[in-house]
Amino acid sequence: MKQLYITLLLALVGTAGFAQKDFRPGYLVQNGDTLTGLVDYRGAKQSSNVVIFKANQNASEQAFGPEHVQGFGFDKEQKLFQSKLIPAFDSLNTPQTLFAEVLVKGQANLYFLRDPMQQDRFYISKGSAALQELRVEDFKQKNMKQGHKYGNTMLMRRELYKPVLFHNFMDCNTIKEADIDKVVLGYNSLTAIVKKYNQCVGQEEYSKPQQKIKVGIGAVAGVSSSSLSFTVDGEEHLFKDNSVKPIAGFFFHFSKPTFSEKISLQAEMLFTSLYYEGNTGDNPTIPGTTTTENWLDVKHLKIPVMLRYSYPRGTLRPYLHFGPVVNVIIAKDSETKTTTSLGGTSRTSSKKLLEDDDYRNFALGLIGGAGLSYPVFGKPLSLEARYERNNGISHFNMHSTRITSYSLLLSYKL
Repeated sequence: MKQLYITLLLALVGTAGFAQKDFRPGYLVQNGDTLTGLVDYRGAKQSSNVVIFKANQNASEQAFGPEHVQGFGFDKEQKLFQSKLIPAFDSLNTPQTLFAEVLVKGQANLYFLRDPMQQDRFYISKGSAALQELRVEDFKQKNMKQGHKYGNTMLMRRELYKPVLFHNFMDCNTIKEADIDKVVLGYNSLTAIVKKYNQCVGQEEYSKPQQKIKVGIGAVAGVSSSSLSFTVDGEEHLFKDNSVKPIAGFFFHFSKPTFSEKISLQAEMLFTSLYYEGNTGDNPTIPGTTTTENWLDVKHLKIPVMLRYSYPRGTLRPYLHFGPVVNVIIAKDSETKTTTSLGGTSRTSSKKLLEDDDYRNFALGLIGGAGLSYPVFGKPLSLEARYERNNGISHFNMHSTRITSYSLLLSYKL
């Protein structure tokens, strides 16, 4: 039944991901006129080829390629795209007209796009001049210097973007060659140097706001059920947690939209209680009939750190996440009760199933799940199913205690 719930949720996640468009307030520039309305908010790669626009919620959708409109943008997200002739980067060696995102506009313009191979590309131009790609070139070269690595093939890199920047910025005395040497091929570094140039020459019209890492906090609660595979003297027994236990805590969510609107990181601190019961059968080496009843009661502080992939469009947004988890034992108790019957008499004895020194301080495992989020009062409310497997609560090989858990959780970002 647990596997069925997870399968159904995964199917729902997949269906939601492929069924949505995400129209947001924006504008379209066509024949020099700006048309306000709603624009489909798409990923970086899809945005380079087509824009879908409608005048209002009830209007019909219209799709435009970069040959038919000059650009489009989004109001709240402060994103601006322009139709540009992009230098050749494919195997056909053919320039293409595509939508490129404007990062900086002024005397010097900086553009960004993600190509069909998911590679990020940056371009610079001055005024109405053609775009020049800012790129690096990787190549292999044999080491011809005497030494223990003589003759080995090494991977080398040419930073071809630095001469391009130096040539474009020659008319600014405040930008030195040392400043360009410090530039790396990335959003923040390139944006900063192009803005510095435009401020130097006094011609800056627009720059996309730099977004730092966003940190969100929220609460999470739900139910969990698990099983424990307990090895006693080389024999494996399955201990069941017959009841559904509550699980609750809080989370921190880290994202950087300028890096990716799909990838984020979530760290949590959750409290849960585990209770397991199990029986072992008759021991033939002991005279008479022997039955053993075992139980374990463990309280955990669970700390998962998960990489999350979220579908960035639509109101109902599916997501998947996966990562390591640490389980810290904060309270524990156990008992093993043995009853022996022989000749009409019986005797019962009990002791701890695990001594205090047997417990791990930290149990390590992997956790993954799938969920759906929906905005409530402007904040995402999420429902998700998770699966976890860890190396258990005992550090002795003779007490191997692998734990498998299933959880259904509801979370809300505050």
